[in-house]
Amino acid sequence: MPPLFDGVRTELTLVPCTQNLRSLRPGVTTAQLLVVNEFEQRLSTSTRVECLFRSYLSAIDTPQADRSIFSVGVAGTLAGQTRIRGVDGGLLGVLTEVAEEQTLIPGIPAGKTASQLGMQGERELADRITLPR
Repeated sequence: MPPLFDGVRTELTLVPCTQNLRSLRPGVTTAQLLVVNEFEQRLSTSTRVECLFRSYLSAIDTPQADRSIFSVGVAGTLAGQTRIRGVDGGLLGVLTEVAEEQTLIPGIPAGKTASQLGMQGERELADRITLPR
């Protein structure tokens, strides 16, 4: 029997806040992801963000979706919370849910929905965007 959520994928897009547009060097930072399930169990991973990072959640930490920390089999619950932190600078992010036409969930049409990620906290050093003259 196929999994319940077959056909619905969640995609994460991240962009570093610090950019140097004068020398055309993309911003680079490491994103640390902390996943806390509904039993307060913690799982974590990290990934390099250079200019633009775009990936399905289940592909961030492993090429095998069923072994990802975002998989219900690994996380242990359907619900959870993820905190994303830029190590060397701030990050902007968007979460997109993509429903394929063959989705098995009744009432969910094919298409995309995007949500801006919530932000909290302050950084000791401000991010900088360098513009050309």
